[in-house]
Amino acid sequence: MKHYDVVVIGAGHAGCEAAYAAAKLGVSAALVTINLSEIGKMPCNPAIGGPGKSQIVREIDALGGMMGRITDQSTLNIRLLNTSKGRAMQVRRAQADRDAYKLHWKVTLEHTDNLDLIEGMVKEIEVRDHRVARVRLREGLEIRTSAAIIASGTFLNGEVLIGNLAYPAGRTGEPPSIGLARCLRDLGLRMSRLK
Repeated sequence: MKHYDVVVIGAGHAGCEAAYAAAKLGVSAALVTINLSEIGKMPCNPAIGGPGKSQIVREIDALGGMMGRITDQSTLNIRLLNTSKGRAMQVRRAQADRDAYKLHWKVTLEHTDNLDLIEGMVKEIEVRDHRVARVRLREGLEIRTSAAIIASGTFLNGEVLIGNLAYPAGRTGEPPSIGLARCLRDLGLRMSRLK
């Protein structure tokens, strides 16, 4: 059983950045995701930037993150917003090609030293003496680690709501993470859902 200093759970925006940052700090890191071909998937609006998000993108970039660079490699269109306002209010927003964005994230992470990509669903985080000891996957793999970063997005006990219809899903067509949600509750973490 391999040991990693950090295991990142989930490969959306936050998980990709966390795994990349950990690896760049020189620690051994693993990024665990349900489907390796969906790393960095943009499920909704493929826009990066705008009045709120552009500040976050700049801060991530200043800290050595990749979101801005990956966006540059996958941009379809860039617009300057709030042009009728003063320069302090003007921001850029890029529309990214979803498939290119995913591909560039995957290639970047595959070529990052100290980082392994693992396909599977985390079902349990084992804690001993108030410290993370290992992560267990639904597929039977166990990973020893000293730290776990949970970046599971909408997958934790996820539900898709369409009108009055509700069904379990991480996002449409993908399974929710029921086991990890149960584990976190059993560890005493309170969970709630924003609708």
